Amino acid sequence: MRIVFRRDDLEGFRRLAMESDVEEAGLLVGRCLGDECRVERIFVAKNIEHSPVRFTIDPYTMLRAYEYADAEGLEVIGVIHGHPAPPRPSSLDLENMRRWPVIWVIIDTRTGDVGAWLWRDSLIKVEYGIMD
Repeated sequence: MRIVFRRDDLEGFRRLAMESDVEEAGLLVGRCLGDECRVERIFVAKNIEHSPVRFTIDPYTMLRAYEYADAEGLEVIGVIHGHPAPPRPSSLDLENMRRWPVIWVIIDTRTGDVGAWLWRDSLIKVEYGIMD
């Protein structure tokens, strides 16, 4: 499994996450063909928890992302967020990944490192790439 971003989109979110005082999050909208998912748009969300270590995506952003995906023939393929730790799912992330089995992309807000993960009966590392 592999997830592919446009360079500017991933770098923009990485900068936002690294410069923020709260845990930034967003929804990834795109298309999956076979084992490759391409991100067409990142819907950056307001973290309604205002926390540096937890996030809850605001419902308005969720609605906008799903409406956009539906109108464009795409789907919500993942969640992206940053946290001040290595880019592996936290225990809370794992709990949420079991409920919402999309690709979870995590950015270490201290180093900028990126990790991508999927839950399918166990944790699976997803490769990520950049399209220009």
